[in-house]
Amino acid sequence: MSSIREDLEHGRLTKSCLVGGSGSAINAEEKGAIKERLLQLLKAATEGSLPHLPELTMARWVDQVVRKLCRFDFPLNWDGLARFLLAELQALRARGFSEAALGVVLVLHQVLKEQSTKRLLSSRREFHQLGGLLLEPLGAVWALKMEHLQRLKNGSLADDRLWRLGRHLDGSFLLLLAQGFAHLHEHPSGPQMIQMVKEQVEFLLALLQSHSQQLIQCPFFLKNLKSVLKWWALLFHAHPLAFARANVASVLHASVEVLRTLTGLQVPQEMRAWLEAVLRSQLLMIAHGFNTVSFRKGPQPNHQGPALEAANACHGQFVEFLRGHPVGDLCELACCAALRLPQDEVQEWLQDPEDQLLGPQCQTELHQAGSFCIKALGQAPLDVPMLEPGPP
Repeated sequence: MSSIREDLEHGRLTKSCLVGGSGSAINAEEKGAIKERLLQLLKAATEGSLPHLPELTMARWVDQVVRKLCRFDFPLNWDGLARFLLAELQALRARGFSEAALGVVLVLHQVLKEQSTKRLLSSRREFHQLGGLLLEPLGAVWALKMEHLQRLKNGSLADDRLWRLGRHLDGSFLLLLAQGFAHLHEHPSGPQMIQMVKEQVEFLLALLQSHSQQLIQCPFFLKNLKSVLKWWALLFHAHPLAFARANVASVLHASVEVLRTLTGLQVPQEMRAWLEAVLRSQLLMIAHGFNTVSFRKGPQPNHQGPALEAANACHGQFVEFLRGHPVGDLCELACCAALRLPQDEVQEWLQDPEDQLLGPQCQTELHQAGSFCIKALGQAPLDVPMLEPGPP
């Protein structure tokens, strides 16, 4: 173990790994030895056997070294890492949830993030195989975390260490669901996992409402909530038919309520970016719902079996949502949330002739999300009244 520590402190493993890839200066045998040493290090770190290794240093090494190797070799040429992750998740499940899980979760999160950046079809198929392998054990650990949160007393909610762990664990689970499956609605556990994430989203939003004074002092709670809502929208976009069990009407209604509650909310300048990110994710949720053809028009010719059943259910739920939320009301809400500017910003813009060439804040991500949402609302058959008036 001391030799691993020396390698860490002197940067030997980083130097060896960062020259890998195309034109690598190390051969396969040397790279295999590096992988084995890294797994020894990761195992020791997750067990708390490296107290000399600061948490920040561990995070940096995972980001710079493990991710670099994963870029070229994982999962096909580094099955040892997959076995390590699977064994650690199963051990966490057996021991029960605790903050000691941060090391394993940090490694898993970085590995999945690296895999998600690969764009080749072969890499995506590999990710789908990884999703089937990790879903059950990761879902079990994630469920233990949810149970732990629900048992906490009010004072414990302000522990930012817990929310840091939650951010990495939520990020890992949602990323795996969104990109680790070709068709999540066809997986036996897929709809159930979506329902669990929905309950998590509702729980975090309820916490923010009931304990806002405590939780706005926790940077990682705010980061966690922002990240969860972002990935919730990405998951809705990637696997809309998997939301039948969670109920599309209920999911979209929750987004409308968040927009109604937070639009126009006055927050300190340092929280403005966070607020805009939350509003943006909710606008995208609504846009993704309206952009899903099977939601608007019902099952399509290519839908068969579970997909046909899910499309029928989701279409009915979407129609139910529209009955309670007319398109005109949603358009007005999107305009208020993303396209309306404070008076002082408009005055500042009017006083600067150069700024008038582009308009005030016309290229912000929130503005773009609002425009995207409004365009989605006007698609057929929703561009005509749902009920035509009868003859006089």
